Amino acid sequence: MTAVGGLPPVRTIHPVIEVMAERSYRNYWISVFLSSLIFGGARFTWVWLVIDSPTQAALVGGIALGLPHLLFGIPAGVWADRVDRRQLVGWASVAMAAVLGLSAWLEYTHRMQLISACATAAALGTFIAIVQPTQTAMVPELVPRRLHVTGVALQNLAFQTSFFTGSLASGIIIGAFGITAAFVAFAAMALGAAAAIAAAKPVNAVPRFAPKVQVSILRSTAQGLHYMFAEQPRRSLALANIVIGMISAATAILVPKVAHSVLGADALGASLLVGSMIPGMVVMTFVIASRPQLRRRGLLFVVGMASIVPQLAVQGLSRVYWLSLFSSLFWGAPMGLFVTLVRQLTQEHTSPEMMGRAMGVVHVLSRGTLPLVSFGLLLLTRVVSPSTALLLLAGLVGLSVVAVATTSQLRRA
Repeated sequence: MTAVGGLPPVRTIHPVIEVMAERSYRNYWISVFLSSLIFGGARFTWVWLVIDSPTQAALVGGIALGLPHLLFGIPAGVWADRVDRRQLVGWASVAMAAVLGLSAWLEYTHRMQLISACATAAALGTFIAIVQPTQTAMVPELVPRRLHVTGVALQNLAFQTSFFTGSLASGIIIGAFGITAAFVAFAAMALGAAAAIAAAKPVNAVPRFAPKVQVSILRSTAQGLHYMFAEQPRRSLALANIVIGMISAATAILVPKVAHSVLGADALGASLLVGSMIPGMVVMTFVIASRPQLRRRGLLFVVGMASIVPQLAVQGLSRVYWLSLFSSLFWGAPMGLFVTLVRQLTQEHTSPEMMGRAMGVVHVLSRGTLPLVSFGLLLLTRVVSPSTALLLLAGLVGLSVVAVATTSQLRRA
């Protein structure tokens, strides 16, 4: 509490409490959490269907599920700048529930083959590619500008922790009830996400395209790409989002395979290696959300990004399950620092009228690169082991860290 000019002390509200006290933001946060949990959980479920084949795991969990992000992420961001974002997210979430329900039926009737797995994964990926950039662009509509940093941090908390929680939840459900039950559970969550976003009413007006200046989807897509890559520090932040795509591919393809073939883990044990990052991510993201005026965020962002390299190396070198699990627990905090600050800094350096298109590019880079990286890992694992592939990926991330660290505008942010 603070006393001013002899007046009674004014009770200051914690920024996280203030943001979450808004009913619209709470419903929005629930929708983000459920949508991302579905993506992480369904991905693990499909990968576990074909876990004995690295090729099929890469096809289903990486390429089929991730390719729609590459194809539709930016057009989704364009539409997010033009239409009612709540309706776009709501209807896409209902469509996700339908796809997951179909997947459950295919698995229950033993009709889930490689082709049908790829088709349903691609369909789900398409609707998630519509939902996620649109949700990200909604933050400025739902929080006061002075709490924008906190709103982004909490959104990222829902987005990232639920992504990894999904793998853990899927492992638990599969272990207890089977793969069909996992698909049914995620279908119910998709309906919950649709209901939650319908109750998230915007509190701030945001710019939209005026009808007379609307341009084609193709030209708008080009505008978004040029905007993100034309100037620093957005260009370096774009590279950082590609690194997120690399990490996603590693956790989708390599970590479960290493857990299964090298460490001898079952579905629950493999999912724990991914889900164990959650506590550290939650704590770190909450710390950042509690400090809207946090200084030297650019430098902290680079530090968090650099810490990923040794963690990937440990996952590749370890031959002991408990060492790998401890590494994942430690990995959570720097991962939370990195992924939260990259989203905060990207939104801070994006103008409101470009928010949808810029976030579409961000999701293409962080999620749309998943099929490309997965395809690369597929080729790589034909000549080296999954453990060696993790080590090579660590080296590639290290080179990216060096490139980002040389951006003076970012270090001073």
